[in-house]
Amino acid sequence: MSCLIYFSKNSWWDERKARKTLLPLAFSRLEACSAVLVNAATAVWQQVKHPPVWRHPDSDMVVLSPLRWLPSQRFGFIRGINQWFRWRMVRPFIQTNDDCVVVLSDPEDVFIARFARKAGLECWFDWTEEWDAYARAAGNESTIKVDVSEIFDCVDGLIVVSRLLEKRAKAMGLDVLHIPNAVSEAFIDALKEAHRKEAPKILDGIPRPIAVHIGSCDPAWIDWKCLIQAATRNPGISFCMIGGGGEDYAPSRLPENVHMLGRLPYERLPAILAHVDLCLLLYRPDQTAGGDPTKLYEYLASGRPVVSTPHPRSLEFSEWISIADSPEAFAEAVRKGLEDRDADNPDRRREIAHRQSWTCRARMLRQGLFDR
Repeated sequence: MSCLIYFSKNSWWDERKARKTLLPLAFSRLEACSAVLVNAATAVWQQVKHPPVWRHPDSDMVVLSPLRWLPSQRFGFIRGINQWFRWRMVRPFIQTNDDCVVVLSDPEDVFIARFARKAGLECWFDWTEEWDAYARAAGNESTIKVDVSEIFDCVDGLIVVSRLLEKRAKAMGLDVLHIPNAVSEAFIDALKEAHRKEAPKILDGIPRPIAVHIGSCDPAWIDWKCLIQAATRNPGISFCMIGGGGEDYAPSRLPENVHMLGRLPYERLPAILAHVDLCLLLYRPDQTAGGDPTKLYEYLASGRPVVSTPHPRSLEFSEWISIADSPEAFAEAVRKGLEDRDADNPDRRREIAHRQSWTCRARMLRQGLFDR
């Protein structure tokens, strides 16, 4: 039995639809595989009603919810003690599985990496973003530096989410496993169900056709110039922005056909995608090239036409989506995408999305970490 022990920098309860949950969950569903997902520790003095240990009902995955006993994570020795408590929770699973690999996702989990190496276990770091690339926002040019060099020195290799991070990892002489983000089978099933139902009420009163962007609206990530140009040049199209940050960072004056719908629960997104006409990927390549937008895969799964800025991952799917490298080109691609949608073949995009599922990524992980 191959056992993946994944230390998340988030909590299952907060990030049930994120890579740090879906990748180990998909791994646990593979034949002869199991997974232990270790949540980020919650302070013991905070009221928490989550079970400390529970098993996922439809997979061979155990979820651990450790507590943080000491305050002030700024001091190394306190971080070490708190991480030891998290490590202690996984030792029974290590003792009952002969083939275990530890994967970390928080660059501060240096002590856990050392505990794993001391126990003779292979330890990898899941590098999913440029930690200092997303700090510029709303005119604030300061950056938040997160030192990843220490964790890199303590692990056997890096799992990377993008080609940019893969290139940087190889330049450092580290073993690298490239595993992009994906779309979950549950999301694909929810899309199929949503297509059979009426459009959600949040779209009532919004003139069609509708183009939608789902994700952060922070200008550190989003190219507002592309959106404004597309809306200005296509006044007959409604542009819906769904995601956090819009109310704080959106330009003060937007075209009347731009609708800021705010943040919505993840469970409502399939219904939105099933009943819009076109999907927008507005990420700024200069700021987000190190990441991998999950929305790209979910857009493909919807079958809707997609117009994207030249994000590196989008370029890999240029056969199935439209790429625009300027605000003017973006506006034209939106117009053309809607004009051609009746002649389009959405099943091609859905087929591509099926090959980008978390199950496929879990197989890549098993082959890269266990089947070598």
